[in-house]
This record gives sequence, structure tokens and C-alpha cells, in this order.
Amino acid sequence: MDISDIFITLSVIFFNLLLYLYSFYLKKLKIANLFSLFYAILAIDLFSLLPLYLTNSYFTWALAQFFSFILTLFYVRLLIIIISSKKSILKMLLLSIITLGIYSFYFFYSLSNEFKEFCLNKKAKI
Repeated sequence: MDISDIFITLSVIFFNLLLYLYSFYLKKLKIANLFSLFYAILAIDLFSLLPLYLTNSYFTWALAQFFSFILTLFYVRLLIIIISSKKSILKMLLLSIITLGIYSFYFFYSLSNEFKEFCLNKKAKI
């Protein structure tokens, strides 16, 4: 196991924690229940980590990462619709490729801020 495997594992863990927090607050505010989608993403992410540690099968890892990526994009799209954000997933993907992934950090940081404002507004209305 090399250092890149460790960084991949840590990034998956922290990203899934972020998705869990989104799901938790949406359910707590009785807006939407995205836990089933979160658990599907979590299961695929955990499965995608196994080949790295057990067999070093990069094909299996890439396939699991692809499905995790698609489900995560679907989750983020639902989140954007729920909070009525003007963010674009296509723009995020293109700018992330151009900036070698740096834009994705900004995207999720700003999305988290918008989500926080959305939750505070909803909580104030309740």
C-alpha cells in the first residue's frame, strides 16, 4: 500500500461524512430523505476501496469509482435542486478538470455555505 491509497481512502471517508451531514440535516428539517442514496454511495465507496487493499485490481476499483461518481453526481444534483442553488454540475466538472481538481474544493465549500444558509432559513421559518 502506498501513500496515494491512503489519500484516496481519507478523501472518500471525508466526502462521505459531508454527504451524511447533508442527509442528516435535510431529514431533520423534514425536507427530504436522501439516506437511501447516501447508503448506496457509501456501500459502493467501501467496495471500491477493497480491491486496493486486497487484490490491487484497478479495473474493479475504476468500475466501482465510476458508479460511485455517477451516484454522487445524482446526489449533488438533488441537493442543488432542493436548496434552489444556481450551481452547475457540468461547470464544476469542466473547471475541476481545468484546475486539476482545485475548483471542486471551492464548489463544495460554497455549496456547503449555501446549504447552511438554506437550513438556517428553513429553521427560522419553522
